[in-house]
Amino acid sequence: MRQRKLIMVFLAVWLSVAGGSGFANAYTYYGYSDWGGTWHDVNKNFQGDDLLCWAAAASNILAWSGWGLGYQEGGIFNYFKDYWTNLGGSPNLAWNWWFDGTQLMAGQAGWSQLNAFGGGNFWPGLDYSNYRHTQVWGNVMATAYSDLKSGYGVTLGIFTDTGGAHSITLWGVDYYTILGSVIGYTGVWITDSDDKKTALVNYGIYWDFIHDRWCLEGGLTDWYIGQVEALGRFDVLVPLPPSLLLLGSGLLGLAGWRRFRKG
Repeated sequence: MRQRKLIMVFLAVWLSVAGGSGFANAYTYYGYSDWGGTWHDVNKNFQGDDLLCWAAAASNILAWSGWGLGYQEGGIFNYFKDYWTNLGGSPNLAWNWWFDGTQLMAGQAGWSQLNAFGGGNFWPGLDYSNYRHTQVWGNVMATAYSDLKSGYGVTLGIFTDTGGAHSITLWGVDYYTILGSVIGYTGVWITDSDDKKTALVNYGIYWDFIHDRWCLEGGLTDWYIGQVEALGRFDVLVPLPPSLLLLGSGLLGLAGWRRFRKG
């Protein structure tokens, strides 16, 4: 562990020196610049949705990735609000239910629960686990950057040492390279269901050597990034035959038309 920290300190110093000497280059990468579409941003109204940040982030990615069957993020989020209680969860919980109607945390205290019969199950016959990626703790920024580059829609789970937990949606990463290799990350471009903004927001990030984790600066100071949850684009990473596309669209029309409200 000590050797790892010494290596990272050396890299940080090298980055500072190399940057001043013109050897390091700074870049920003947005996933949608390669994979199409644009960023999405659900904003909660704080009327029965205070704790549904996870569903909001999941809705952003469903809308961007194509799994949302053409609905905008606001309509998808309203659909989640119709079916789920106002408690904590995770984007993976939302995506799994969207695919096959499964409630992964059924009966678990403190987790959001279904409060209406049915819902979800828009992609039956598909194995949701084939299209998602999760990493908890560790060098999550390397994973987040790699997922963006690979065509995944990415959410970040951020936490505080006092028990705070929140989900935000990642759209871009600021990073440095030396001799063409990525050696560090300096910022994230995100949308946040809590901030009531309608634009991408940039936060600086830094590596906390004491706790081995990526931390946020600016308005999210004291928060650290502890989890990456990502969902691949169906039209790029996992092409589907037209019959399955029609099946998904038909299920939405039959099973969800009464409860779906467009955003």
